[in-house]
Amino acid sequence: MSITGAGRLRVTPHEFMHDVRPALSNHGFTEHQINQVEATFHSSLMGDPNHPSWKAGIDRKVLDTTLDYMSKHPSATAIGPHHWDIVREVMERNISLRH
Repeated sequence: MSITGAGRLRVTPHEFMHDVRPALSNHGFTEHQINQVEATFHSSLMGDPNHPSWKAGIDRKVLDTTLDYMSKHPSATAIGPHHWDIVREVMERNISLRH
């Protein structure tokens, strides 16, 4: 496995748009809340042109790090702790589909 995460399982930008967003909506998230979730993971979804071997997407490490940060900074978005638990559940389900 590389440091850039090229070999890790992840939620791709396409999957975020077509699987994660609808799943969050089905869990009662508003469009504004879904957009805030997407903004929170924006850099992971977009990739980094300065590191071409780094693949865009959200893997378990990024998910854990981001959600840990959000739990320590609850005022950063209008999304409450319960909603972040749902985000974790939806993302982990998408990541697990690769096994």
